[in-house]
Amino acid sequence: MRAKPQSKKIRKENLPWQNVADSELNSSEWFGAIFRYFWYLGKREFNSFYNQEELKKNTTIGYLFKISFVILCIGVVVYYTVIKL
Repeated sequence: MRAKPQSKKIRKENLPWQNVADSELNSSEWFGAIFRYFWYLGKREFNSFYNQEELKKNTTIGYLFKISFVILCIGVVVYYTVIKL
């Protein structure tokens, strides 16, 4: 018997949720480590921030940094489209 060809649509159960979550965690961790590095004006080694012990702190700071950036961008768009008219 011939097997049915799979449809080109991605089914809900086949989405790569774990990969999306990993990417979010990694980007938050990187933003947190970079933000902390610049906060200390480069006086400390970058590897002292980007290690396993600092993972939770970097992720929290990076997540807050990304959320703040999105809110700032929305505020700028609203300011220049609604208020400046």
